Amino acid sequence: MYSKESFKLLLLTIDEGMRVPDAADFAGVKRRAAKNWAAGNLPHSYTGKPRKMLATGKSRR
Repeated sequence: MYSKESFKLLLLTIDEGMRVPDAADFAGVKRRAAKNWAAGNLPHSYTGKPRKMLATGKSRR
């Protein structure tokens, strides 16, 4: 999982006009995660949405 600082840095650099792959490299984030975040698929822990719990008691992402 990435820090909120990396997440914010990535989105800020994209908003400033940097291409997603370049912003991912700059923020130290995997390109696949960066593409997902740029498309609006944000991590649940950053959006405040609760995670679903599995029957085993483990959380599902």
